[in-house]
Amino acid sequence: MAGLTPLDDWRGRHDQRGRELHASVIAVADAVAAAADLARAKDSGEPVVIVRGLGAHVTEQDGPGAATLLRSRAEDLFG
Repeated sequence: MAGLTPLDDWRGRHDQRGRELHASVIAVADAVAAAADLARAKDSGEPVVIVRGLGAHVTEQDGPGAATLLRSRAEDLFG
């Protein structure tokens, strides 16, 4: 996840119908990992998958790491 913003916080933005989003935080790192898994077979032996189109999520810093993906109990909608 180094060099990638792990979360894209959409809270406060509006959907297509103008409704304010209150709980939408996209786990970019998880979505990229899932897309990479779909692009190659697990047993293919390919060590890397190139994913393009993430320029808005790329950072110069290493970033906060996977700890960012953990939510507090108060923010966890599924806990």
